[in-house]
Amino acid sequence: MRPKKTVLVLDGNADMLSLRKFLLETRGYRVLAASTPQEAVGLLRHWPAGTIAAMVAHLDFRPAFAYRWLRLLARSFPELRVVLQVGAAGDGDAPAELQAVVRRVIPYRNAPTSELLDAVRDAVARPRGPSKTVAAAPSQAVA
Repeated sequence: MRPKKTVLVLDGNADMLSLRKFLLETRGYRVLAASTPQEAVGLLRHWPAGTIAAMVAHLDFRPAFAYRWLRLLARSFPELRVVLQVGAAGDGDAPAELQAVVRRVIPYRNAPTSELLDAVRDAVARPRGPSKTVAAAPSQAVA
C-alpha cells in the first residue's frame, strides 16, 4: 500500500516524537521526524517543495521564539500546513498573521488521539474550491 502523504513531526521529547511517528505511520502516512526546529528546516529544505504535506509541531520553547520561527516557515515554505501543539487547552490560537500556515492548534497533552489524527487529515487534505456552476443562457423573449 502506498503511503497517504508525508508528514513532518517536530517534538523535542524523544518518547512523544516516537509515539506520534508510530501513530501516523500506522494510519498510512510517511513520517519524517525532527527533534529541533533546525532539523525540521533542514528536512524541509532537503525535500522538494510540496512533498511534505503537513507538519505536526510541538514548540516547547518561548512563545516569542516559536512565533518568529513560524513566521520564517510561512515565508520560506508557504505551501506547508502546520498543526501546532501547545502546552494545554486554552493556550489560545496562533496570531492572526500565522493563520495561513497554522491550520489548527491542539493541546499537547491529554488530547484524544483522534483529535491529532483529525487535525493531520484536515491539514493534508487538498483544498477544494467552490463547485463549478454552469452559467444559464439568457432567456430570449419571444415577440
